[in-house]
Amino acid sequence: MFCGDCGTESLSGSTFCSECGNPLETEVPAPDASTSAAPTGGVHDILGAPAYATLGAAPSAPAVAPWARCWHCGNTIAAGSARCPHCGALLQAVVPTALAKSKTTAILLAVFLGPWTWLYTYQRDAKKFWIALGTSFGLILLLIIAGAAFSSSVSSCGADGSTFSSSSCSVSAGGLGFLGAVWVLSGISGFGFWIWAVIDSATKSDPFYMRYPNG
Repeated sequence: MFCGDCGTESLSGSTFCSECGNPLETEVPAPDASTSAAPTGGVHDILGAPAYATLGAAPSAPAVAPWARCWHCGNTIAAGSARCPHCGALLQAVVPTALAKSKTTAILLAVFLGPWTWLYTYQRDAKKFWIALGTSFGLILLLIIAGAAFSSSVSSCGADGSTFSSSSCSVSAGGLGFLGAVWVLSGISGFGFWIWAVIDSATKSDPFYMRYPNG
């Protein structure tokens, strides 16, 4: 398949030209080698290929270009392509910036510190960090309030054996249930933010960290 704009040959089934990125809407057929003139002094065989019996050894086959993978879509591409023929991503060399980060470091921070890893890439992940931090501190505050309310209701329930009131004890039971619910909610949210941080750090592409904060 040849690009109708620059004439570069791309892989069969490509969507974009691997050189200029032009969409490959129509396929331009390759020149027919059988119509080429035969070398002087040679003949053509039944397949139309020149026979080099009278010219010496046939020329060596062209070397097959090595293959690579697109950093954006992961599809196989010819090494040296300027653009991915599948997604059109620019395949230029990634030059690390002065503030470039390490993907390995980001993943380790996420595993051990959860959402705090977003401080490492704060210029790009500030919103995620504050969502996790605000939610966590809100649940902690709610947990403190629920604990204080439960302690107050227990003291009025005759925990020391001096007094007993069925109404106050029912309040104490309700406070205990509320306190337990807040504990469960805090645990679930904490685990959810940890999973989010690990997956987010691991799925970011290498150029994101190498070009930080512009990735």
